[in-house]
Amino acid sequence: MSITGSLFRMVAPALVDNLEAQGLFKGTTRATPSLVPEMFIGREGISNLGEAGMIDAPAATNLLENAQRDWFKLPAQEWDKLYAKEAIAFDPVANKAMLEISDKNVDLQKGVDLNKIPENEILTFDEIFKADVLKKAYPDIEDVTVSFIDDPVSPRLAAYAPEQNMILFNRQHPDWKKEDTPVKVALHEIQHYVQGKELFTRGESFTGVLNQNDSYNQATSSLTKAITQSPAESLRFGKTEKLGFNPDNVAEAIAALSKPDGLSARKSLEQSFKDKQMVDKFIAKASNYPTISTALQAKDQASQGYNKAVADYMKVAGEVFARQTEQRRGMSATERAANPAMRAIETDPQNIMAGVTIDNMTAPRAGTTEQAADYTINPGKTQRSNTTPTYEKAFDLLNVGEGDTVLDYGAGMGLGSSSARKRGANVVTFEPIPPKDFTPDFTNAADIPEAVANKLVNMNVLNVLPPTQRNEAVTSIGRSLMPNGEAIINVRSAAEVNAAKNKIKSEDGFIIGSGKERTFQKGFTQKELKEYVSNVLGEDYTVESVSGLSGATVKIKKLQSAAPVQFADPFAMQVPQSTIPEGM
Repeated sequence: MSITGSLFRMVAPALVDNLEAQGLFKGTTRATPSLVPEMFIGREGISNLGEAGMIDAPAATNLLENAQRDWFKLPAQEWDKLYAKEAIAFDPVANKAMLEISDKNVDLQKGVDLNKIPENEILTFDEIFKADVLKKAYPDIEDVTVSFIDDPVSPRLAAYAPEQNMILFNRQHPDWKKEDTPVKVALHEIQHYVQGKELFTRGESFTGVLNQNDSYNQATSSLTKAITQSPAESLRFGKTEKLGFNPDNVAEAIAALSKPDGLSARKSLEQSFKDKQMVDKFIAKASNYPTISTALQAKDQASQGYNKAVADYMKVAGEVFARQTEQRRGMSATERAANPAMRAIETDPQNIMAGVTIDNMTAPRAGTTEQAADYTINPGKTQRSNTTPTYEKAFDLLNVGEGDTVLDYGAGMGLGSSSARKRGANVVTFEPIPPKDFTPDFTNAADIPEAVANKLVNMNVLNVLPPTQRNEAVTSIGRSLMPNGEAIINVRSAAEVNAAKNKIKSEDGFIIGSGKERTFQKGFTQKELKEYVSNVLGEDYTVESVSGLSGATVKIKKLQSAAPVQFADPFAMQVPQSTIPEGM
């Protein structure tokens, strides 16, 4: 296997198998492609287009901020009326608004024949594609590389490897010769690249989703065991039953049940025997052969688990929007306005088949039950108007006074600001989901300058974040502190969270509440919080338990010797890079 081919196999579990994509060639004749990306871009892309004089960046950014603020505040129809026809979409998992753009000049570079490019040769994006507007929005797209493999074994048609920043195409895939394959698949993968740039939700590994499905795992284990034990019965079945089967036919059909294709036992047998009547006879007689019967039952159970995993995977926001970039390709501004992206999500046949709606568009996580797909997680629901006394206690613990700069990291309604200012401190606020009557200094954690404050408070924020985002939030807190700066981190107690009603186990915490909007909550003991924060921040910080506040509380200090922190936005709500299962 070549180097690039090996890379393709290595990253395949985290890549997109876009079997619905079309191809660029018909036979040996080059079709004329038209790659028109209806891309969903964010603040970075808008800013860059503004610098290029192609968009009113302040107005577009303000529109995104208003749409983001209003997503959880306004009824759906009212939000659509205000924003959908302005080409605004919303990622409900990352809690980020997006602007839909079009670049009708994108094409293959003149003279490029993808079939003649040597296997494994690595080319730049610019050598393959012409994308004027997209390059202005994201100039470093020129760093994306493109390569080709010819692997008849791999079921993957194309892939984006984020670690290598590379798009891979498999020219031996059966769909390669269909019209527009490279440009359609590249469009899907470029949207994943943009998602990484803007910290939108990416996708989910289908392999990961499948591995989380207990029903599928149990069924495949039983199926593997039955197939292993089946040769003797297959031989006896072929010799005994006078139905036109021979032992080899039976053995091959039973072995084929092991394919992870999502097919039912009947559909799998139909592929093997090529005759529905023979399948009917086979199934009727199989009940007399315990191992074969067990294999057929296990295949049906595995099929149900597989298809449930497909539905869960299809609901991942990053994949929903990547599919939209393909489906909305070539639409005019009038057509897009008449069929806004958020509305199109719920009318798309693939989404209807998988049960995807805006309300359940999310990322399946380990430990989350099927019910978790029926609502949206909204951290903003935890904001409270009675937090001033709690802030006062936190400021006492930090000795906040004249000349201090205090960062309220997760400011909620902004009630801590006035308390800190009364003490003579300067105040900086960060809140990703601010209410209408509060305008924080920062709504994106990535925008907070490093070492911006010598005092920081983080009140009941970490407990509403899942593990990955929680880790990144703690890292961001450390990054925001000046050397010798101090912070108070306060969270809900484990006892309080565990006592809550209407909760569903999810990852290391619970989904709490009822209705369409709920919250994630993870409670901590005092010891657990101290150990956790210490492990995330490392030796450049001291962490001590403190009392005086409800729940669990620690005080951290950033040492003078602390090294700069590599930053990732904790409120991006990212999920792993995507794959689409075979047969989609």
